[in-house]
Amino acid sequence: MPIAAVQTPFVPVQVTGSYEDWGSLVLSWAAGAATPPGAAYSDDSTWRYVFPAQADGHKQIGTDGAGVIFPDTVQEVVFVRDTSTRRYVRLPDPEMAKAAQDEMAAGSNYSLPRFYSDAPLNCEMPENLAQKLKLQKERVGDYSIGSCM
Repeated sequence: MPIAAVQTPFVPVQVTGSYEDWGSLVLSWAAGAATPPGAAYSDDSTWRYVFPAQADGHKQIGTDGAGVIFPDTVQEVVFVRDTSTRRYVRLPDPEMAKAAQDEMAAGSNYSLPRFYSDAPLNCEMPENLAQKLKLQKERVGDYSIGSCM
């Protein structure tokens, strides 16, 4: 089914704090150590929480400096968690993907978070457990909100 083209400016999700802090928060939700904002779905057995991103002007999710701010176009955020028997494949919004491609065609760079230039992603290996855990948190933070635009 074709998707109707809607001209909206590409506005990315903004990370507040650091990707490491946001990743730590996402990992706490995944582990069940904390509950994500919103209400659990009750229409199926899938672990999901729905957060109305625009309710009462709350576009930011997170605490203690770690979080994300969603653009005004986002009306709700759905949290899902993979299990050993179920995987979710996130597909990017086709309008956002096209807008990002148009921006790159016009000369903009494909932007990546700064931590991708840090070890080990710059072809160096992490030297200790603290560096490995930091990288995991940063990547989880990025992947949880990234749309690979």
